[in-house]
Amino acid sequence: MTDAPVFYELGARTNYSFLQGSAPAEIMVVTAQKIGLGGIGIADRNTVAGVVRAHAKAKLEKYRFQPGARLVFADGTPDILAYPRNRKGWAHLCRMLSAGNLRTTKGSCTLFLSDLLEWQDELQLIVMEDAGRPDPEKLTALLLKLRDYAGKRLYLGMTPHYDGFDHHDFACLATIATQTGTRLIATNDALYHAPEFRPVADVVTAIREHVTIANAGLRLQANAERHLKNPKEMA
Repeated sequence: MTDAPVFYELGARTNYSFLQGSAPAEIMVVTAQKIGLGGIGIADRNTVAGVVRAHAKAKLEKYRFQPGARLVFADGTPDILAYPRNRKGWAHLCRMLSAGNLRTTKGSCTLFLSDLLEWQDELQLIVMEDAGRPDPEKLTALLLKLRDYAGKRLYLGMTPHYDGFDHHDFACLATIATQTGTRLIATNDALYHAPEFRPVADVVTAIREHVTIANAGLRLQANAERHLKNPKEMA
């Protein structure tokens, strides 16, 4: 019997993803190490605020950590995880986020695809699918456009939803990846560190949607599977 492959979670969010992620960055790092992940990437919503605490904890624990950001756009572009490859990439990511912050009120960030195209150099990009079923036409057009800029730095994310449609969705994403020459990458798009933390995540969702938990309905996650996992759990 062979060991499970080393898995590096690159879709983790923390409580710095305001009203989305629900666990502190330090806990995400410690849990990732504890369950045997090869490393963790923190990508919070239009911010790099959470990576400071994550970096400090990862350095203390001598654990592999990658800082990045989850780019959320105002023009309908699907979310894209952006990870700097070097100092130049980090500078580009920070300048892009600063430009988005200057467009709106304090605490918000308004980004457009044109911003990413301007500052994408030296950024590793992972396109995430929208909620619901994959949109082949939309994803294909976006990947082809980004490929002209990012080339081999571009990936298409695959996240299990455990809703009975994963096999179909993964087949669809694999076809899109083949047609666009894009590599696939797996992520659990983690919102918290452990399944028992889902009630906190539900409270966060209810606050974000301005409803009570009892009336949140389908706004809540369908299950408690959006936590950090090793490959055996994701199988």
